Amino acid sequence: MEKLSAGYFKNLDELVEELTKLKSEGKEVYTEINGHKLYSSNITEDRAYKEIYGMTKDEFRRKEEFSLDLMGQLEEDIRIAKTLAKYRIEAGKNHIFPEKLDNWEILVNASVTDSYHGEEIVDSLKIMKELDDKESIDDIISKFKNENYKEKLRKLIRNIVLNFSKEGPEFYKATTEKELVEEEKEKIKEVEAQNKELSEKNKVVLKHK
Repeated sequence: MEKLSAGYFKNLDELVEELTKLKSEGKEVYTEINGHKLYSSNITEDRAYKEIYGMTKDEFRRKEEFSLDLMGQLEEDIRIAKTLAKYRIEAGKNHIFPEKLDNWEILVNASVTDSYHGEEIVDSLKIMKELDDKESIDDIISKFKNENYKEKLRKLIRNIVLNFSKEGPEFYKATTEKELVEEEKEKIKEVEAQNKELSEKNKVVLKHK
């Protein structure tokens, strides 16, 4: 049975939504969070919440509302981001050259306490997966633009994909709304050269395994 990484999702609700969608398509997959497994075949919101949190969604929300009165939304966002960080690091291994994984781990861990709490990591991972799955670049760009990101987040995601995706330079160029400045052109050339070198290197490694 195929395993779906929790690293591609911002929270449990988003993960349940995807498992429910896969269930409707007749696909059997599962995911795992802290040793707890969730299956598309029998997924429901309450089943997921009981498995992960030991209570129904309504019970969790009531407890969460009480907890937020005590510790605030910021601490709760950070707690959730910390829980999911290891899965985001793991998911990155599917799309990133091994030589870039140390920097990826640093980035993901740092994102836990930034203003987006890893939202930029999840959205970048989804784009990297779409690129690796050879989805139409036009469709990928269209979905990216339809998100209507604020400029800061949009820029952050583009730079993450550029630096870590094997197809990052193509995505960056395709999502450029203004003419590329010289600094951007140089960075793209640098990443293209690096990716070419790492691609050849990893082909050699695979041949010798």
